Amino acid sequence: MKGKDSLTTTMEAGSKNKKTVYTLLIIIMLLATLLRFWTADFGLPHLFYIDETKIVKRAKLIAGNIIHKRWNIDPQFYQYPTFLTNLLAAEYVVYAIGYGIVTTKTGRHRNMQEAIDILFRPSNPAYVYDPYPPIFYLLARLNNAVAGIATVLLCFFLSKLAFDNDDRIALLSAFFLSVMFLHTKHSKYPMADSIMAFWTAAAMIYLVKMLLRGDKKDYILSGLFIGLGTSTKYLTIFLTASYMLNALLRWRQTRNDKAQGNKAWVYAMLGLGMIPIGFLIGTPTFLTRFRQYTKSVIGERKGMGSAVEGGKYGNTQAGFFDYFYATTPSWFEPYTINSLWGAMGIPLLIVTSLAFIYFIYKGINKDTKNKAVYWDFLIFISLIYWFLAGKGKNRIVRYFVIVAPFLTILTGKFLTDMADRIPCAWVKAKKGILLGGVAILLAFPTAIRSVRYNYLMSHTNNRVIAGRWIESNLPRGSKIWMPILYPPCVSSAMFDIHFYRGQQKTADMVAPYYYLKKQGFDYIILSSYDYGPSYSKEALRDFPSGTLAMLQFYKEAEEDAEWVKVFESNLKDIPGPTIKIIKIRK
Repeated sequence: MKGKDSLTTTMEAGSKNKKTVYTLLIIIMLLATLLRFWTADFGLPHLFYIDETKIVKRAKLIAGNIIHKRWNIDPQFYQYPTFLTNLLAAEYVVYAIGYGIVTTKTGRHRNMQEAIDILFRPSNPAYVYDPYPPIFYLLARLNNAVAGIATVLLCFFLSKLAFDNDDRIALLSAFFLSVMFLHTKHSKYPMADSIMAFWTAAAMIYLVKMLLRGDKKDYILSGLFIGLGTSTKYLTIFLTASYMLNALLRWRQTRNDKAQGNKAWVYAMLGLGMIPIGFLIGTPTFLTRFRQYTKSVIGERKGMGSAVEGGKYGNTQAGFFDYFYATTPSWFEPYTINSLWGAMGIPLLIVTSLAFIYFIYKGINKDTKNKAVYWDFLIFISLIYWFLAGKGKNRIVRYFVIVAPFLTILTGKFLTDMADRIPCAWVKAKKGILLGGVAILLAFPTAIRSVRYNYLMSHTNNRVIAGRWIESNLPRGSKIWMPILYPPCVSSAMFDIHFYRGQQKTADMVAPYYYLKKQGFDYIILSSYDYGPSYSKEALRDFPSGTLAMLQFYKEAEEDAEWVKVFESNLKDIPGPTIKIIKIRK
């Protein structure tokens, strides 16, 4: 009877603990959802992130082809693989059909064809950077938001699977990822990074299962997800190293049993074959446009895509560890400090770095259980870092979104192991509460930044503010020269607008000031995306020809032109670039 009471008490305690864990998980998921959906519609109907067009424009093209029964899925853009583009195209088709049915029945449009034609034409062609109805951009952003939220959940289950079902590690890792600025910010933009991270985390779950049980579906699904991730963004291919390691180790576990060893070998080849299959599922035009894809990818890596005359494509880092401590805002990231210090927060980054060293120690310790799991994370993170930080690569911190889940798992494991080593009985009794408190302190800077960024983006963008003033105060028909990147939102029906055009330009992005004056321009509009001091400092080193031409342009403009109005942005409640309006003296 006494034993039965003891068993009942144990079961009740376990049930209570499980309820607490999943209550905390629900809170974490709600937090992740809030931070990723909040301001998902920022700036719309105007376009405020230039790279959005790289995905949305091609997806709309494919969707339009399918809607009009042309069945052409060629994106005509080969810098990225096309999983996200094709996914969006399918969503656009479904939305267009639903929109046509609803608007036809309600009498808004006469028939389906009219509804679809209106949907797929520019919503307001008089405005620059407003090429399609905002629903196309909103759907694209929501895809990444959903993928980001799902990745937080995958992080929880991957942690439990990798480290003996330890709920503490799982909750810590999911919490860190849910609030991390690096992940929350880039789960908002319709780029490939957030969805790539989702596929990577999904693949790692089955890579760990491959080690622990070695079922056929573990090989197949891990290979398939690596392929799908690679069809989203090429970086995922580095996870193949973990696949090869785990397949080898699983074969070694079974080699004493010839039948099991042969089975493991067959499964390994089957899973490996799923990688190209997964890639082709997401990027089928790789076969039909093989030369264009390979030329584009190889060309980008070799620097053939240089944007400015005399430049060295992407060579913007000061050193191999510049990703950690660089504090100069990059022209690629106008809203954030372009380093892991800013993207993760200093406390969390420091502890994550210690955790990485701790994993190396655990990986070489003979008594470590499931040692390969440690090396899965270490090898993948190291390969990604080496690839990105090598000479001549872009220093764009959002590329690290792919390893963010693994960094948080490292940190969660490190903190729980350190807590378990503390001998104090009081600490052991309050271990869960103390771990939670430490986690909140470590995550506080990056969580606050995520909140501040969302608050900032909930305000009207400075490009809209400047555009309204220009339309109200400058003479109609004025001939205006403005940057192609992040200009004010101005009606091209009201003004004669030109974007960095002119035959005598000295570089791709610069037209000489006196040339513009000779051509009869009335106004020049500048964006801090192009003239900021950080741009000049970094670009002068890496793009000397174009930057010197720009500096000469600014000097001549200051000497000759009249500076009419400046619209200052800030990181509190006026997002966007600072806009300057210059009147050319006649």
